[in-house]
Amino acid sequence: MKKISISLLMALFVFTNLIKAQDDAQKTFVLGLSFSPSVDWMSPSTEKYLSDGATIGYAYGIDMDFSIAHSPNYFIHTGLQLKRTGGKLSYNDTAEVSRSYKLDYIRIPAAFKLKTNQFGRFAFYGMFGLDFDIKVGAKASDEYRILSINKPNIKISDDISLFRSGLLVGAGSEYTISGNTKAYAGIHFSNGFTDVLSRTNIYGVKENAMLKYVELTVGVLF
Repeated sequence: MKKISISLLMALFVFTNLIKAQDDAQKTFVLGLSFSPSVDWMSPSTEKYLSDGATIGYAYGIDMDFSIAHSPNYFIHTGLQLKRTGGKLSYNDTAEVSRSYKLDYIRIPAAFKLKTNQFGRFAFYGMFGLDFDIKVGAKASDEYRILSINKPNIKISDDISLFRSGLLVGAGSEYTISGNTKAYAGIHFSNGFTDVLSRTNIYGVKENAMLKYVELTVGVLF
């Protein structure tokens, strides 16, 4: 994770210099920094598996909006972010096993962003598209409730699918601070539609679950 964070800082330096090189009248993309606390959960479809509650996650990184045909209202939204997410699943066998997942991804959103004209210092946006995530780490903590046994920090990278995708929708507002500098906030929902689990459990059952989250994104655009 540390090496990935350094790579994000290097990417930020490159994009910042690209933006400075643009003339304001010909500016075709906007760079931003964002932080997104989230509520994350897993929705299983495997028999005897149940969602066992939500976890708190977060994401941070670079956001980019590319203007479509130099329009001030239509954009392609993407970026490069680190996402910590997860969820809790329980399996109702004789031991009543509950597992809490901590999953790390590199996230690359790809969405259409529609933005209103300015109302004073405010503008509003909506977006829809897809989330593309690449796994970079995975751990779990197991609880055997009847036996009162806990097993923390289990490495489970081989049990988690390398890629995750989800439907991304969101809405929010921007506030012009000065010139091209804007603060923004929004609510975004990622509805996962690919299986994030890749293993068969000790009972020979193939695990299957979708990862979903709602996040509050706050950031600054330059």
